[in-house]
Amino acid sequence: MLKQRKIYKVLLMLLWIAMGIGTGVLLVAAAMHQKTKKCAGIEVEIDGVNGIAYVSKPQIIALLSGGNPNAFVGRPIVDIDLEKAEQKLEQNLWIRNAELYFDNKDLLQVKVTEREPVARIFTLSGLSFYVDDTGECLPISNEQVARVPVFTSFPAEMNALRKTDSLKILQVRDMGAYMLRNKLWMAQIEQVDLVGDAFELIPKLGNHMIYFGDASQMEQKFKRLELFYKHIMRNTGWNYYGRLDLSYNKLLIATRRDRESFFQSFVLPSRDSIIISNQIDSTMLRYDSAYMQTNTAAAAVAQNKTVPKADTAGKRSEKVVSPNANAVKPKAVMSKNQNQ
Repeated sequence: MLKQRKIYKVLLMLLWIAMGIGTGVLLVAAAMHQKTKKCAGIEVEIDGVNGIAYVSKPQIIALLSGGNPNAFVGRPIVDIDLEKAEQKLEQNLWIRNAELYFDNKDLLQVKVTEREPVARIFTLSGLSFYVDDTGECLPISNEQVARVPVFTSFPAEMNALRKTDSLKILQVRDMGAYMLRNKLWMAQIEQVDLVGDAFELIPKLGNHMIYFGDASQMEQKFKRLELFYKHIMRNTGWNYYGRLDLSYNKLLIATRRDRESFFQSFVLPSRDSIIISNQIDSTMLRYDSAYMQTNTAAAAVAQNKTVPKADTAGKRSEKVVSPNANAVKPKAVMSKNQNQ
């Protein structure tokens, strides 16, 4: 019995030795075979924005091979440094990420993810470049023209940005990305001019200018402008006002084209209230949306019926236009005396 156990241990040891030798032989053979494997070709896949590629497949192959399309074909796979090739591709500003690997057919698979432009900038000198969703500045592509919001009068060139210019780039990025997601502003805004630290929006429809101020509270400003378009301008007409000013907190100040000294301002906060004021009389009346129909208020504005009149004591009396005679009368939130 003891002799049989010894024989069993010897056989088991020989078996493990044989398996180890076999594995080693296979590894050596695989390594030798790997050294003889050669690149059979290159396949490029570009993950663009909405199917649009700003870097072409020939450009990517040229970047990898130094201008020789066949430089990789026929080369031993072990001699190709994939990590170095990825870094070379990512030096192109339009390429966000690159991944390279060989498949089981010895084809070099190149997968490229492009950057997403959200704005196009024209400088004061007339040069142009794009800004992507991370704030990266991108050169103009010869392959495609991006349909993105246009910003003009930028003070610096792409390769000479100062710290203050970099802050402007981030504001341009945020505003461009917001407009790009909104069909109304992509259809309505022709371009955005940079004036100092402020933005001026030039509309496609309507002969008016929109002074936006800086990019702070951007979504609220665009919301006020949208409400003004829908509820006021569609009643007064697109050329009734010459200037819209969104730079004040919770206010949209609209200046009538026919009387520069007269303006009417509209505040549209979360409750969609309206404040109407003018330079002739500084009384400001607050109309709660619960007691106001927009069309009636807009018609009253168009006919200039909300101008308060002076009483015999020299103070202002409030004339409120209400669509509902039984509604609770709005209260004045601010009143000042003004000499005529």
